[in-house]
Amino acid sequence: MLENHGVIDHVWYFSLMSDRSGDLRFLHASRLPECTAVMDKHFLGYRTLQFIERGAIAVDYGAIHHRLEGRWAWPHFPGPRIRLRPVTANWFHRHLAVSGPLCESWAAEGLWPTAPQAVAPSLDLGGLLDECIALFRDPARASQRRAINRLEDILLLLQAARGGAAEQPWLARARTLLADPDAFHADVADVARACGLAASTFRRRFAAAAGMSPQAYALSQRMARARDLLASTDLNMAAIAERLGYDDPAFFGKQFRRHAGTSPAAWRREFA
Repeated sequence: MLENHGVIDHVWYFSLMSDRSGDLRFLHASRLPECTAVMDKHFLGYRTLQFIERGAIAVDYGAIHHRLEGRWAWPHFPGPRIRLRPVTANWFHRHLAVSGPLCESWAAEGLWPTAPQAVAPSLDLGGLLDECIALFRDPARASQRRAINRLEDILLLLQAARGGAAEQPWLARARTLLADPDAFHADVADVARACGLAASTFRRRFAAAAGMSPQAYALSQRMARARDLLASTDLNMAAIAERLGYDDPAFFGKQFRRHAGTSPAAWRREFA
C-alpha cells in the first residue's frame, strides 16, 4: 500500500501502448517535492524507476536494507516484498511505472536497475524523467517513440554510471546462466564456478549487485518470461509451463501465484 503522499506538484496516471517492437505500456508517474509516502507491497506485473533528489528514505527488498539520502535512483519490481518509509520529514520524489515485453527485455539484459544507486549531480536525472514523462503524456506517435527511446537512454546512463554489466564479466555471465530456462534447477555452485568465484563469494557479490539472491533472480527471470508469454501469446498454461521448463503445470501455477499474488489465468485477464 502506498499512502500519505504529501504535497503534490504533479501526478500523472495514464496507459498508452507503443508501436515499437516489443510493446511498452506506460502506467503512471509522479513528481512530489514534499513526499511523505510509506509503502509496503509486492509488485505485480510492472516495474518502476524511482528517484529521490533530496531528503532521506529507507528501502527494503525483503531482508536487504538500504538507507538512501540525497540523490539516489532505485527500482521497484516483481519478486521481493518492498518496503519504503521516510527518514526525514519529507523528500523530493519522482517515479515512472511501465510494463510489457520491452520492459522485461531490458530487465533480462541487465539494463533495468535491480538495486539503489547514487546519482551524481552532473546527471540531471530529474529533468530527464520530467522530459520522458511529458513525451509519454503526448499521444502523438512520434512522441511515444521518443519517450521510449528517452527512457532507454536514461537506463543506459544509469547502467554506465554503475559500471554496467560489460565492466563486470562475472555478473554478465551470471545473469545469462540464471536467466536460462533450465538454470532454476541448477546448483548455484555450478554458476559460481562458471563465473570463476567461490559459491559464498558469488552469493554475496551477486546479492550486492542485483539486490536479490541468485535463486531469487533466476525465479524472477522465469516469471518475467511467464508474464511475457501470457501477455503476448495464446498458449495455454500447460504449453507455457513446458516452454519455461516445468515438468508439472500445477507447480508452475503454484509458483506463479506465490510470486505474482494471482494465478496465471487471472494475470492474463488483467494485464494482457
